[in-house]
Amino acid sequence: MLNALQYDSKPVAEPFDVAATALGIDVDRLIREARRFEDAGIMRRFGVSFNSAAFGGASALVLAAVPPERAMEYAEAISSHGRSKHSYVRSFPEYNLWFTYRATGADALRKEVHSLLSSLDVRDWVILRTSRVYKLSVKYDLERGTSWASPGMLRPDPPKLAELGIDRELTKELENLPVSRRPFRELAVDSGETEEGLLDLVDELFSRGVAADFGAVLEPEPVGMRYNAVVMGHGGERECEAIAGRIPEATHVVLREPVDGSWDLRTYFVVHSRDRADSESIVDRAAKIAGMGKYNVAYSEGGFTV
Repeated sequence: MLNALQYDSKPVAEPFDVAATALGIDVDRLIREARRFEDAGIMRRFGVSFNSAAFGGASALVLAAVPPERAMEYAEAISSHGRSKHSYVRSFPEYNLWFTYRATGADALRKEVHSLLSSLDVRDWVILRTSRVYKLSVKYDLERGTSWASPGMLRPDPPKLAELGIDRELTKELENLPVSRRPFRELAVDSGETEEGLLDLVDELFSRGVAADFGAVLEPEPVGMRYNAVVMGHGGERECEAIAGRIPEATHVVLREPVDGSWDLRTYFVVHSRDRADSESIVDRAAKIAGMGKYNVAYSEGGFTV
């Protein structure tokens, strides 16, 4: 059921019917189970996932050095700040606190990160601005025991949501659709739109590369995906294209550039698995296919996603 909710749901009037048909079960049963998964914290949300480039502004991955015994406290503090979606403690010798950050622009990004970390008495960090996101599809194949999504690349320059007249509140609602037989109709009643209008809008967002994915988004720990590996390697556009186009287990493929100073690891991708040996095998295969040469792997030791 969890696989079907991730892979077989479609952005149509009755998305759960599509998944139920693929499973060969009654749709009411699937909806009951989906609600149970949601209540149990297994399913984070159900709905549209957006191409982050459509939000505009500037984003980055920030690596910081904090006292190991207090690393989780720092991760929680960063998570509560409001501009960070992911804040994790990772097994990396130089920097053990990793978090994402989004701001209105490049100058604001640098200033805000400096201010935030200085206020926490952090002295050593690296800001790696997102140059391009090649792939962003976080799905867990519970039969394979690894992350798995069809290879492919996001559009690098989709229209900005603001240009399309779509506010952040509507995107949040589309990201978190009601678990019901006709979720778009239910959302339409609450938002003052029409079901047909919302479905047409979602079709347009997909056709223009603004929307990137659809279906259930699961929490990794409850489904056994204990090993979350971020891989950092040498390279650039060519390496990112190879990984996004040929490694289905890669969930995030991102090209990053340092904001301050020098940092020569710019090709980033993420792999999730139940077994560490599987992660290591996938990473090794990806590095060879992409011709990355030298690379480092940092495993998650816990953290926060909002």
